Amino acid sequence: MPFMQKSNLTAGIGVKDDNLLDAMNRLAQLPLMHQPGEKWTYGLNNDLLGCLVEVISGTSLDKFFKTKILNHWA
Repeated sequence: MPFMQKSNLTAGIGVKDDNLLDAMNRLAQLPLMHQPGEKWTYGLNNDLLGCLVEVISGTSLDKFFKTKILNHWA
């Protein structure tokens, strides 16, 4: 990720065989790239949303999608 390279930080985002909650907890420790409203940058908001789905549902994101979303379209 460019912001981690720019800041010379290694939060472990993108680490293989890592779970989403651990990755989001590391992400929460990183400083902001800029102040809110100062400019716009792509973020990891979809990853955070997936993490919330896992925590609230008590199941992995792929299992949640299979059982709650994809099976309803079959």
